Amino acid sequence: MTSADDGLMGPQGFIATHTPSGDEQAGLFPPPHERFLFEDNKYKLHACCHGTHAMIEALTGAGALAARPLGEIAGVALDTNPRWLRVCDLRQPRTGLEVKFSYVWLAGMALRGDATGDDRLYADAVAADPELAAFAERVVVNGDPALSDMQAVARVTLTDGQEIVVRHDLDAPLSQEALSARLRAKAEAMLGKQGAALWDRFGENVERTAADIGAALRGQTA
Repeated sequence: MTSADDGLMGPQGFIATHTPSGDEQAGLFPPPHERFLFEDNKYKLHACCHGTHAMIEALTGAGALAARPLGEIAGVALDTNPRWLRVCDLRQPRTGLEVKFSYVWLAGMALRGDATGDDRLYADAVAADPELAAFAERVVVNGDPALSDMQAVARVTLTDGQEIVVRHDLDAPLSQEALSARLRAKAEAMLGKQGAALWDRFGENVERTAADIGAALRGQTA
C-alpha cells in the first residue's frame, strides 16, 4: 500500500483535495465569511476499532482495577450500543487484525495493561495468547439501545464477589492537559522515546507542518 509523501500539504494531500485552489494558506485560513469550523476533534487513542474505545477507556480509567491480575477477575459484563455488535464482537479472533475487532480479547488486554495504542501489539501471536483466550470466556457483551455509539458500561465482578461498575462516554471533553498527555503517551507507544521527543517538540506547535515532522523522523533538521 502506498500513500502521498505529505498527506496534509502535498499533492493529493488534504489541503490540495479539500480546497478550491492550490493556495495552502487559503486552505488553512479561509476568509471569515467563508470559514467552516469543526465543533470538535476526536482522537483515536487506541489502535483498534473505534467501537471498542469507550470500553477500553472505562476499564483502564478505573483506579480500583489498575494492575489487578486477570486471575482476580471473575467476569465482565459489557453494555454497548447494538450497532457495534455487528462490528467488533468477534468472540474468537484468529489474527492480530481480528483482535482489533474483539471486545472479549481487548477487555483482557486493557485490564492487564497492554499498550493498546501501539499498532505493533496486534500481531497474530496475540490471538493465540492463552491468558486472553481464557479470560475471553468470562466476558459477556450486550447491546443496549439506551447507550449512544460513544458510550460503554462495564460491570466487573472480582473473585471475592465485589462488583465494580465503570463507564465512559467518548463525547465527554478532555482537558487540554489530559489530551496532550494521552497523545504523548500514544506517540511514545508507537515510536518509543523518539515519539515522546517528537511530541514535546511539535505537539502543540500549530505552525509546524506534517513535512516538518516527517523531516524530523528522517533525522533531518526541521
